[in-house]
Amino acid sequence: MRKSFKYLAFSMGLLACALFCQSCLDDEEDSAVMESILGAYSTLGTVVDTEDILVESDSYGLLSPVNKADFVGYADSVGQRVLMEMNFVEQDPVYANDSILPVKVLRLYKVLSKNADDVRDMASDMSEEYGSDPVRISAVSLGKSYLNIQFHILGYDQNIAHRISLLLTDETTIDPDGLVRVELRHSLEGDREQEPFWGVVSFKLSSIPECGDPAFKGFRIVCDNGSSVQEVTVTRSTPNGSVRAAGYVRPLGNAR
Repeated sequence: MRKSFKYLAFSMGLLACALFCQSCLDDEEDSAVMESILGAYSTLGTVVDTEDILVESDSYGLLSPVNKADFVGYADSVGQRVLMEMNFVEQDPVYANDSILPVKVLRLYKVLSKNADDVRDMASDMSEEYGSDPVRISAVSLGKSYLNIQFHILGYDQNIAHRISLLLTDETTIDPDGLVRVELRHSLEGDREQEPFWGVVSFKLSSIPECGDPAFKGFRIVCDNGSSVQEVTVTRSTPNGSVRAAGYVRPLGNAR
């Protein structure tokens, strides 16, 4: 009964996410701010300049936030991955040809970036080190340097850093479709499953040898979502904007 209640809470959290995933916009009117048909634009990116605060977006090239103070003390180190909900200032990105586009950031989230773990030929049980707790994939994108995964989990204590890992196992090979099978793992690290949280993690493609193979086209990601084995496929043609802030579900504040 207790286990069923956990999965019910998990499912309710995902439903809330689906209903409220569109980000909130500022109420003030500004004719110079461009919105997408969904409201705010969404992009993952990497901070590449901390003096002027420039972000290399996975979708729109170099972006210059006009509200730079929001980055200071939070996401102000070179190489920091971020998820931004934003609007473009003065120029629609569809028609703009400038090398750097100004944006007004509405919501800013730090994104965990890490290497994949190659556990091929490991004799020991991987569950103890990498965990076997439920994790559900809600969105994925594949950029030139990162595999990005948005996930949902259950947790409680924001001071406990949950472990999120991408494993290269004995089944990690390039299949006839050019897809590499990898496994997403989650460890509660002693926390309890009570409230729904979402997060985003960017795994470095440089840590996955198969990505350098000319036959490589994308990934087949599998995980245990608590009720079944989930499988998600991603290629470079998957829209990058599919990763967005998850509305009324709280972001996971601590992960490793």
